[in-house]
Formats: sequence, C-alpha cells, structure tokens
Amino acid sequence: MNTGAITVADNLPGKDGSHRTQLFCEYLNKSAGSKLYLDAEILASVRGTRSQVNVLIADYLHQTQYIENIESALEICDKICCISGQVQDLGKIG
Repeated sequence: MNTGAITVADNLPGKDGSHRTQLFCEYLNKSAGSKLYLDAEILASVRGTRSQVNVLIADYLHQTQYIENIESALEICDKICCISGQVQDLGKIG
C-alpha cells in the first residue's frame, strides 16, 4: 500500500506539495460529494516521526524510475495520509 501511495503522490498534478494535496482533496470531495480536509495536527505528528520504511521504499522507487523526487513524493504522501473527514465522508469515497 505504501508503495502505491508514494508513487501516486509523486505523480499528482500541481506546482508543489501543498497544491498537489489540495487538488487531490478537491478531486475526492467533488467525486464523492464529501468534505475531506488536510488535518494539520495529524500532519505535524506524522512529520515528527517519518517512517524509515517509507524512506527506503521511496529510494527504491526512485532507483527504479517510478518516482522522480524522493522528498517531494514523501512530503505529498504524508499529506495525503493526513486527509480527514467524517466517517460518512470517508465511506462515500469507498
């Protein structure tokens, strides 16, 4: 799952990590009629304890040319993993 999330994160459209995350969240909300948002508090926690497994996965994906930028992919993946909402909103996406 992390491999796919990191790869998707690196390939999302947008000018930077924040813009890419915003566009992705807007896409989910529009597609599912939900009200998801980036939870800044959870993101701060995630940033404080970056997963070394994800760093190794991103390095491998970069070496095998599936992603272009390790840091950007990890930043965006962290943000995507911190998208929150009500249970009903998350259910609409499924």
